[in-house]
Amino acid sequence: MDINSSEFAKQFINVIDARIEAKFKELKSTLSPEKVGKVAVNGSGATIQVYIGNSTTAVEIKNPRSFTLTAGQLVAVAFPNFKNDSTKFIDRIL
Repeated sequence: MDINSSEFAKQFINVIDARIEAKFKELKSTLSPEKVGKVAVNGSGATIQVYIGNSTTAVEIKNPRSFTLTAGQLVAVAFPNFKNDSTKFIDRIL
């Protein structure tokens, strides 16, 4: 096959598109912009302990809207820019 042919270019583009789409699906499933969390400890402070997803370890999450939360309550945890770092915060009560 001639690498300068249009047939080769089409196949090459299809391979790249398939790889990008597969990677995007993988990233989308692991890093969604929002996940469900369960409040671990009652509170209304600047940060709250929350179990995110199926985790058994509570992590400290920012509470910028000063929600008054009780243990076991479900909340939506937002991940700005899809990053699981200190920027995550409680977006709303579910």
